[in-house]
Amino acid sequence: MKMPSGESLSIQIRSAIVTLIQVGGMSYLDVYEALNSQVSLNTIKGTWLRVKKRSKSQEIFSLLENVEDQIRPEPAVPQKIPLGSATSEQLQDLALCDEEHWQKTFPQIAAEAEVNISKSYAYKIMNEHHDLGRFEPQ
Repeated sequence: MKMPSGESLSIQIRSAIVTLIQVGGMSYLDVYEALNSQVSLNTIKGTWLRVKKRSKSQEIFSLLENVEDQIRPEPAVPQKIPLGSATSEQLQDLALCDEEHWQKTFPQIAAEAEVNISKSYAYKIMNEHHDLGRFEPQ
């Protein structure tokens, strides 16, 4: 049975990949077959290269110390408009400033503030950051 796509490998599987390649001298294809095709070749190669890059040496114990997933302190792709940013606050202030702006859609407010974002992102920011919700007139 193949592992679900997008799911993190267990530490045991990552350790097996490292051990089979380093100690067993196996190729990526051999490791793929040894794991009963449960892990893709790209995942095996990527796991090996990440562990090898993080390790101080190519000794097996050094490699095995680095099989744990490293948690990223920030998202891999930073948000265009982070929560609490000046742009986010500017959009909120403009949306709530007067009755005329209460009638405008969030994309109209973003355009007025000269913030270059898509319509859907304008709604997402206003909803997630400021708990505001409006619907575009039909």
